[in-house]
Amino acid sequence: LESYLSKSLQHISSEKGAEKVFVNFKVKPDGSISEVQAIGSSDPLLSREAEKIIKRMPKWEPGKQNGKAITISLSLPISFN
Repeated sequence: LESYLSKSLQHISSEKGAEKVFVNFKVKPDGSISEVQAIGSSDPLLSREAEKIIKRMPKWEPGKQNGKAITISLSLPISFN
């Protein structure tokens, strides 16, 4: 995850200085990402970029409960410098 984010954020910076955007999303039972929503940013451009980065992530290993794959909700901070 760190490697993916590092590569994805190489050329993106904030004109306002360092800013952290939190992105809420769900990992579905098949490992795909859905319901991506950036929060906590005053810059709509950074919010859109953070959402695009999360939407492009490769599939995750889904959460499991009682041995069965389930949908899980996550929040991930993304820092722009």
